Amino acid sequence: MYFEIYKSAANKSGLTTLLEEADPSWSWRLKDANHKLITSGESYKNETDCLRAIELVESTNSSTLVIEL
Repeated sequence: MYFEIYKSAANKSGLTTLLEEADPSWSWRLKDANHKLITSGESYKNETDCLRAIELVESTNSSTLVIEL
């Protein structure tokens, strides 16, 4: 498994696209060894916050609670 981080911005249709513009948001996604998407995170204003979110996901383990709503 591996994480990808990328700059993104919403286009006119509201979909998120990869972008190299001024002040884009940062997002992350987790992929399996076959490069298939497992999950993704929300958008962050800066890269540091995006990386911090990844650290929080990495810190979970089998003792992390799962709560059914």
